[in-house]
Amino acid sequence: AFRVAKQVRTETGITRGAVSVGSVAVELAEKICGDLATCRLLLLGAGEAGTRVARSLQSRGVAGLIFTNRTFDRAAELSAELGGMAVHFDHWPTALKDVDIVIGATAARERLLSVEDLAPHLAVRGDRPLFFVDLAVPRDFDPALNTLEGVYLHDMDSLQVLARRSLTEREQEMARCEELIAVQVAEFDAWIR
Repeated sequence: AFRVAKQVRTETGITRGAVSVGSVAVELAEKICGDLATCRLLLLGAGEAGTRVARSLQSRGVAGLIFTNRTFDRAAELSAELGGMAVHFDHWPTALKDVDIVIGATAARERLLSVEDLAPHLAVRGDRPLFFVDLAVPRDFDPALNTLEGVYLHDMDSLQVLARRSLTEREQEMARCEELIAVQVAEFDAWIR
């Protein structure tokens, strides 16, 4: 069982690709930002979804964490738990010049960031890319942010499409996995006899 499990993992693509929205966001962050140890993260909203992605990015080595929430105490609590800094919700835009990844996970009824709001912050960033993950419904960020040079915006819809694509690829690997298992079962059966 252990031998065939190892063979299935190493000889097929059954474990390749992220299949959850959070995992896809982390994979994209790594592709866009490169070494996460040099990246800084800003989390808007301290709900379950955003916190999970922040934890995942932190476990992959994100260097700096900044948390904000409409209730400052929740942001402070999260920064104490994960190691980072809490900022008051009214002040989060000032962090845009310093961060590489922004996760929007608020319950705001209006968009928090438009192209016009972001433009002045991009001017002082230089050539560093800025990656946005919008987990909010309705969206926290204007979809037009994706039209800006060096800005990458992914929302729940695009993350789910990527997760489904990975899941489909894994399902296609099942036939190969079953073949490998059948060979090992036959060899084991012959050995038993």
